[in-house]
Amino acid sequence: MFETSDLDKLQSVAGCFEKPKFSISGQFKDNIDNLILSDLWPNEVAPSLIVRNERQITIRAKSIAHSYGLHKMHGKKFLDFGCGNGAVVIEACKMGLFAFGYDHVQQWSDLDNFSIDKDYILSNGPYDIISLYDVIDHIMTHDEAVEAMSFVRGCATSDTVINVRCHPWISRHGGHLYETINRAYAHILLSEEEYQKHATVKVRKITRPLAQYAKIFENAGLIVCNEETHMSRIPMEEMFLSEHLVKMFSAKLSGGDADWQSHVLPLAFIDYKLKIC
Repeated sequence: MFETSDLDKLQSVAGCFEKPKFSISGQFKDNIDNLILSDLWPNEVAPSLIVRNERQITIRAKSIAHSYGLHKMHGKKFLDFGCGNGAVVIEACKMGLFAFGYDHVQQWSDLDNFSIDKDYILSNGPYDIISLYDVIDHIMTHDEAVEAMSFVRGCATSDTVINVRCHPWISRHGGHLYETINRAYAHILLSEEEYQKHATVKVRKITRPLAQYAKIFENAGLIVCNEETHMSRIPMEEMFLSEHLVKMFSAKLSGGDADWQSHVLPLAFIDYKLKIC
């Protein structure tokens, strides 16, 4: 729990919000959890982007498939590692690819294109393009992440393009709480008890993403061909110009450094293109 002096500092920079504006008083004065959970706090994700039905699942899957250029890869082999419900694989098949999906828990009905068996996935490889969309951040240890990426390496050739999208813990939606409370950075500022109450998935606390992801890829024998960072610019990020608030965030992050955190906290996600060594 934050001290009263910390809350006073937060109040002093509240004017950095464009909309909405608020002051810390009443119930919020004694409990920052209440403030974050209130409607005064900025959204983690725009409500229109939260996937809640089959139509939105299909739209999201088509968007991901097009972002990888799958609509131009008719006849190629595609693997979605960590495919979830398999929607991207289904769209890839519609685009004329030989597409397969792997996940550790079965969430689909078509067993010809999907499997929880890594040997089955290997037997249908190698693949021309492999994707891991929001997967690494849900693998809970470094060694497990290296093991997963090593398997992906075994499914590839020297010509295979491996696309990895990461949503690090320090991003405003890094705790994946948007389906429950949808409050920016809530996973960092809420008490551990409140965070666990609202969490629906396990997320690894990757706080120094560029270094940590790079080490995973290196240990798995993969080379980064391209790294693209995407920054989020909403009123919440403007608060990071405040030295006081940056220090508050840094205090909640293991090994946090105020100067460094002021640069990485606005980081929304990172896209990598990898090749095998």
